[in-house]
Parts: sequence; structure tokens; C-alpha cells
Amino acid sequence: MCFNVAIYSTIDKVEKKFSRSLNKPSLFSKYHFVSGFDHPWIPVISTSEPNQIKMMKWGLIPHWFSEYGNENNMANKTLNARCETLQEKKSFQVVSRNRCLVLINGFYEWNSSFGKKYPYYIQNETSEFLTLGGVWDSWLDQVGNEVQTFSIITTPANSQMETIHNTKKRMPLIIPEDRSNEWLSNFDVKKEIEPFLVPFQHNLKAYTVSSFINKPKNNRNIDKAHQNYNYPELDNPQLDLF
Repeated sequence: MCFNVAIYSTIDKVEKKFSRSLNKPSLFSKYHFVSGFDHPWIPVISTSEPNQIKMMKWGLIPHWFSEYGNENNMANKTLNARCETLQEKKSFQVVSRNRCLVLINGFYEWNSSFGKKYPYYIQNETSEFLTLGGVWDSWLDQVGNEVQTFSIITTPANSQMETIHNTKKRMPLIIPEDRSNEWLSNFDVKKEIEPFLVPFQHNLKAYTVSSFINKPKNNRNIDKAHQNYNYPELDNPQLDLF
């Protein structure tokens, strides 16, 4: 699964990398570590306005949701969308028209070994950013304000991520840069989405980080969160397998 990410690049770097301006920059925050369960605002590029970067809240609230006061409970259930059931689940059927690229620097997953949980930070091997495939929707809150929210699509883990995330064996859908515009284009989802919904086939850089991020009570939004930390008991903390 994918519940914890980092987006610590500056707005200028995000805009330069994706050749788009960011709307509502006041909603942008730099995160060295942030949990989806905090429902942060994250920069995305969506099918509705593909020529700009928008800020959306993590945790999809469907447009039809009307249980006001329980929206966070709903969002907790939709942080991720499994690719296998993406077109079946009512909350995610908007994927036929509402897809997005979620712009991050990297994400965190845990390895279970020796009765312990070892955190890893995973990032792009060749770029400062990862672009994750997502599905989004617009919802009107109780006073009529439009809130745009998203879910990160997940796939089965590739061989590298199977070694790291060795319990759930899942990973976020990573859209290669050369296919990002195609992901946002108007295509027949029922016929053409399947080739996208596959584990990432390129190199990822992954390394162990300090277990202080295992405890939510700690301040995890510091650069120490994604700094390399080696554990002697692990044979291969640098899991660059490709």
C-alpha cells in the first residue's frame, strides 16, 4: 500500500520540473514525511486542468457522499485504490474521466524481518520526483465549498518492492514520465487502462531510514526522515535490485 510520502521540493522546483504553475500556492507545504491519514494537501496534475498544478487533499471523498461530519472516515478508506478493483468500486468509477498525477519526491514502506519493522525510503533513481497514478473527485461540503480529493492507485509489488514491502507486497502505481501526458489524455478506460496498471519496471532507489519514523508521536517532518540509516542485522540495506 502507500500511506506515507515525502514532498519537500520547493514550489519553484515543482513548477520548473513539470512546466506548469501551481494554483493556490498558499495550500502548499513541504513534507519530509506525511501520513495520508492526516489528509494533507498534495500537488497533482489532473485531467480537468492538465496545464496547471492543483492542490488536492489526500483521501478521496466521492461527489455523492452526504454523511457530513464523517468525511474523514470516508477519506481514511480511500487513501489507496487497488488497480484490480478500480473500475468496480463505486467510489473510484470516476477513473473513466478523473485521473491525476500525484507529484512527490518519494514514499515510505516497511520491511518485516527479525520480528521488527524496518522503514525504507523509496525514490526515483534518475529524477528528483516520482509521479504516481491517482483518481480524483470533487465533493461539496456542508456549506457548499468544493473540495477536490484524490486516491493513490496501487498495484502488486515488483520484485524490488516485494523484497522491501514483504508483507502486503503492494506498491503505488508509478507513471513513467514518457507516459504522463497519455495518462491524462481522453482514452477509453475500459479498453485502454490495463497497460498502465502494472508494477513499475524501472530502477528505484531504496534505502533504510531511522526507525524514529515508526512512532507517530515523533516529529517526523524533518529531513532526518529520509536520510540513510543502516541496520547491521540486515544483509542488504541498499535494495537497488535492478
